[in-house]
Amino acid sequence: MMHPVHVQAHRGASREKTENTLEAFVCAAEMGVNSVELDVHLTQDGVPVVFHDFLLKPEATLNLTSAVSLSELSLTKLSEIKWRDATFKIPTLLEVFGALSSYTPSVLAWVDIEMKTHPQYTKVSYDRFVGQVFEQVVLGWSLDRTVFRSFNWELLKKIRKQLSEATIATVTDETITNYSVAISETEPQWLAPDFHTLNIDNLSGTQRNGVKVMPYTVNRKEDWQKLRDWGIDGITTDDPRGLLQCLSNTTPKFAR
Repeated sequence: MMHPVHVQAHRGASREKTENTLEAFVCAAEMGVNSVELDVHLTQDGVPVVFHDFLLKPEATLNLTSAVSLSELSLTKLSEIKWRDATFKIPTLLEVFGALSSYTPSVLAWVDIEMKTHPQYTKVSYDRFVGQVFEQVVLGWSLDRTVFRSFNWELLKKIRKQLSEATIATVTDETITNYSVAISETEPQWLAPDFHTLNIDNLSGTQRNGVKVMPYTVNRKEDWQKLRDWGIDGITTDDPRGLLQCLSNTTPKFAR
């Protein structure tokens, strides 16, 4: 019998609400996803905040005259930015945990934290980045309901070193079709490959090594159905409502 497919909302319910906002995460949880994925940076004063891009751009704001890196702003300075969308706010990681605190593990299994790094814009050591995020998880959430993901394998190694029991999802880009090096270097429980690099052979090979697979970002019904037929473990999507509906109505062609 085929196992259920884990449904992950990419940056929350990003097709229905503004991505990486409290509203997007709550909307996703309400519709019944298994997890939400979000992007985290550190402010200048070391506060984990949830936003995708490294730069804040003036065209989205009323009081920035040039692009500025999130890592160059304190939380206080960040709160002083006036957005063209007056309802928009960059939440702290702790605020996200607070917004999701009423959802039990049986409703929302975990929060998937993508830790964002860039050689130009990341101003802190990986040790400090990992430490600050761990601190917020302990303070406002639960380690056993958290997955840590990144494209940066060195950062993932820091996570594994600092907290051996952490659940890790190694993210790979469109250039990687052989996942064995990523798995051997980072020792993840999950692999999150670019969807277009995935085929039934590298999927089954990864699963035989004891690693579950959850590709990103899969948004079409025909692709959801194909992955389910292949025996995928999870799917990250911008359209979690559509994926949930598809899975509830789809009978797999074969079981693993």
